[in-house]
Amino acid sequence: MLRHWFPLDKIKWSSLSNNHCPHAIHLLSLHENYDKINWKKISANPFATELLLKNPEKIDWTRLSLNTNPKAVHLLLQAFKQGNIHKICWFNVCKNNCPDIFPLLEHVIQNVHLLEDYDNDLYYLCCNPVATPLFLRPEHYHKIFWTAMCLNPSQEAITLLSLPENYNNIKRHTIALNPSAINLLQKEVDKSPERIEWSSLALNPSPEAMKLFEEHPHKINWYLITGNNSREAFELVNKNIDKIVCWSMLSCNSHALELMYEMSKGNTSRYLWGLLSSNPDIFTEWTKVEERPYKWELLAEALNPRRVSAIYQKMGSLDGYI
Repeated sequence: MLRHWFPLDKIKWSSLSNNHCPHAIHLLSLHENYDKINWKKISANPFATELLLKNPEKIDWTRLSLNTNPKAVHLLLQAFKQGNIHKICWFNVCKNNCPDIFPLLEHVIQNVHLLEDYDNDLYYLCCNPVATPLFLRPEHYHKIFWTAMCLNPSQEAITLLSLPENYNNIKRHTIALNPSAINLLQKEVDKSPERIEWSSLALNPSPEAMKLFEEHPHKINWYLITGNNSREAFELVNKNIDKIVCWSMLSCNSHALELMYEMSKGNTSRYLWGLLSSNPDIFTEWTKVEERPYKWELLAEALNPRRVSAIYQKMGSLDGYI
């Protein structure tokens, strides 16, 4: 169900197609909302794969190449094996971190010189933790974009970056974003904190990143940290609500929606409904709703046997109505 302050008529349906929440896909799947689906956007949504499999003619293959659901990746692999490689967007495949995508990533690195935008393809391939073993092969090592490798959260990438001979290859503005690189960052803080890109660190989802800010609170970029989706970052923001300056960042934060509602005192005129419609946390479970005093009375009425029987006789299905 939607949060109590989110009216159904405020949903931006195109943005909802981007929402990575099963409840969003269920809402879009209802007969009365089917024409509101943005098939291009939803093709990249890993939670919508079953819906896509039921409507293969509506799949946008460019966006499907981003879809990390193994069933979606199976469609890509099937197209590749059948020679339908024109369906595949290799640029998006390079960003896909589903482990099953590895054969396609291997094809990219072996044929990158044939691709139209090979520099960008290699960049995103270096970011991709699934592709890291490919760059450890001697024949591909020279293809590493170190700025991108600093974003790669795989253990192989961190081991590579930790080698003494690669110290000068580390790029401060991207390594600070990497949640797996906290040990490297901690060493830098201990040695020379001025080498840390603190603004980038504000977006790092690692709990340990927030501990670094506890030691250096004057380094916090409050604009950026408001959009950090880690629980620890939200707790820091929640203790300093006077520092919040950007509602768009709050709208994207999966922990901050109730705080946003409290801060607005129920005035939703400043809400960015498009950004909110993409946020999975606009949905909540009945069991988690405490602010509605008549919750159980409403639920009892909704499940009244006479009502259920009437809906079934009229619709033939109860799915989506209770």
